[in-house]
Amino acid sequence: NQDELILQQQRSIEKE
Repeated sequence: NQDELILQQQRSIEKE
């Protein structure tokens, strides 16, 4: 699912 990938990327950015 592309949506899942985007969600993961967003979480990664928030983590930074």
